[in-house]
Amino acid sequence: MKIRIPPALRTLAAAPHQPGAPKYELLSAAMTSAVATGEWGPGERLPTEAALAQALPFSLGTVQRALRKLVDEGLVVRRQRSGTFVAPPRQALEGPWHCRFLGDDGTQLPVFPKILRRERVRESKPWSKHLGHPDSGYLRIDRSIEINGEFSVFSKFFADAGRFGALMLRPLKQLESANFKRILAREFRIPSLRFSQSMQVLLFPRAVSLALELPAHTTGAMLSISASAPDGTPVYFQQLYIPPNPRQWVVGDDGGRDTAAPLKVRTSK
Repeated sequence: MKIRIPPALRTLAAAPHQPGAPKYELLSAAMTSAVATGEWGPGERLPTEAALAQALPFSLGTVQRALRKLVDEGLVVRRQRSGTFVAPPRQALEGPWHCRFLGDDGTQLPVFPKILRRERVRESKPWSKHLGHPDSGYLRIDRSIEINGEFSVFSKFFADAGRFGALMLRPLKQLESANFKRILAREFRIPSLRFSQSMQVLLFPRAVSLALELPAHTTGAMLSISASAPDGTPVYFQQLYIPPNPRQWVVGDDGGRDTAAPLKVRTSK
């Protein structure tokens, strides 16, 4: 069966090999270009590994390694007994507030979240000091938040599971890129919040390092956020783990009615 090879891959196949550049990285870059330009569209099934190896001047092992890199980056997905497909377009986080990092030109870098965990928990940990001990327990949502493809932040979000139980029923895809603060305003009629924020430098828990694919014993910043309604009623508690990175991090002062002093932080490697 004839397979369709995007122009980006045909150009790579015709180009001389660049000394010192691993072949799988050259191939994965060309595949990434094919996805970015729409030559391979969202949901499109890719040729099999064997078919790509036969059509291109690369070994099967090189093709497999290049595709594995695209899978790890979330550009393609593998479905058992169906094949490899271009992943749906990623959605940027809606109005990031606590995860605003600036590029070299001072503009805000794009932020792409992914939900890792959603469950009801009952154990008392730091969040219980702010939220109390609700009979229904706590709603917990963990997200990995990718910053412009450069590094990722780990987020833990906690709220009263009884009061905000509707978030347990919402499809994960709807929650993944959502700004929880805006959901609280729109659906739970909490239009403004007051924040208490504290930050410390610490050794990341093993689970956080694993989720962010960081070396063991990584040290970074942890921002703890206690959010309350204007009358002082606790609303949510959040922890953000920020690994060492060269970007300027801006927290607070989004131009809205929420109150928290703006904070600019540099966390260097």
